Amino acid sequence: MSIAEKLQTIAENEQKVYDAGKKSEYDAFWDIFQQNGNRTNYSHGFAGLGWNDETFKPKYDINIIEGERVFTNTRITDLKGILERHNVKLDTSQSYYFSQPFMNSTITDSPVLDMRSHVNISYLLHNAKSLVNVDKVIIKNDGSQTLNYFATGCTALKEIRFEGVIGNNIDFKDSPLTKESITSIINALSPTVSGKTVTFSNTAVTNAFGSSDSEEWLSLRATKSNWTISLV
Repeated sequence: MSIAEKLQTIAENEQKVYDAGKKSEYDAFWDIFQQNGNRTNYSHGFAGLGWNDETFKPKYDINIIEGERVFTNTRITDLKGILERHNVKLDTSQSYYFSQPFMNSTITDSPVLDMRSHVNISYLLHNAKSLVNVDKVIIKNDGSQTLNYFATGCTALKEIRFEGVIGNNIDFKDSPLTKESITSIINALSPTVSGKTVTFSNTAVTNAFGSSDSEEWLSLRATKSNWTISLV
């Protein structure tokens, strides 16, 4: 073996040792932080400026039972993409407290949020100022959940889908929603409740449907004539 080949071998072995050390360090941190995948209390778990797209590399599924402001003020951006790249899921299906998870964060994309275990999902997206896309919000089918201040301050929110039934007042006046998102929300409104209001941005509706007097928009809102559909 030539000297050049020996040097190459030494360099490769050094890299392998370095990589093994980094992997061991990664495993040790996340095994402790996520309790080998058994952690369920993530209140403020990823909050603060120290968490970003480089430092947020979860090893295990994030199964949240309690998650108050879990990502508040975080500098993570593409939450959905990072989770997918690490083959990790955010599971809120068993949570009982998941209030204001994205408040004042830089998160732009959220995975599915399963909120069927909650009685009250008020403030869910409150002040998520950078949030653009939520894959889906799954709610109960009986329309019983409270949704006060659900998306107040969501000034970037364009894409959101609902699965389940909205049976109480909900407000999207701050959000530049797309046509598909507005349609999804209206389709999810309970056909039987009365005295309830859903609020949209007049600008968002105009941009989506061409006009708040367009036949398409008037036809859509007529499908839920039992609701007060307010534009502001």
